[in-house]
Amino acid sequence: MSSCDRSPPMLLIPTGKNGIWRPFNVMDDRLLGSQLKLGKRRFCGSSKGWLIAVEKDFTVTLTNPFRRYKGMRMKENSIIHLPPINPPNFNKHKWANVSNHYVFKASISADPILNSADCIVAVIYEGFGRLAFIRLGKERTWIYADGRHTLIEEVVFVEDKCYAVDNWSRLLSFDVTTRSNPNVNVVAKGIKRTGTNRPCVPHDYGVYNVETQSFSNSYSTQLKTQMRNAHKPAIWIVPAPQL
Repeated sequence: MSSCDRSPPMLLIPTGKNGIWRPFNVMDDRLLGSQLKLGKRRFCGSSKGWLIAVEKDFTVTLTNPFRRYKGMRMKENSIIHLPPINPPNFNKHKWANVSNHYVFKASISADPILNSADCIVAVIYEGFGRLAFIRLGKERTWIYADGRHTLIEEVVFVEDKCYAVDNWSRLLSFDVTTRSNPNVNVVAKGIKRTGTNRPCVPHDYGVYNVETQSFSNSYSTQLKTQMRNAHKPAIWIVPAPQL
């Protein structure tokens, strides 16, 4: 699929206490009529058109929101259930009441339905920002990165590598193509924003221009009202192609 065929990013906003979320088209400044039945969970990631969450039993779920319209039969594989996060020395009682915050960021390498053979899920978990991986259809338990690599703040997949940025502004690469503990390389240190013609990055409170280091084209009054009235944070999503 070419880049011009991709749908623009949208914000998913929880619109009530009944677990209904609605997409907001920021480009058209319009709350769409679609009602998506996604529950009251907190989502810790949005990647390849799927939402990632942690349940009360610490299992991880991948949800395709656009296969879950209210009043319609839920499409097959609209939710994919993964094994629970259960690292060594896990203090489950400490996190029992806030299990949905145990993972605070997550990403996937490929669509779990369209390209399941290449789909790897990465999560940043626990207060120390540790990293764990699982390859769909290949593992029944998570692979936990070496405990020396903590305070991970961002994670993203590029081709067959997983890249992460830690609290010390180091760019790390993780080779997660095998079952063993992933090999880790420090790609760069002291990462800084350099160069010109840098893109604007969507932000939850407006559009942040990296070049000028300022917000511009702030959200409309309607969108700000919708987000203020929501009982949970909105989340960005790029809709995946639906089969």
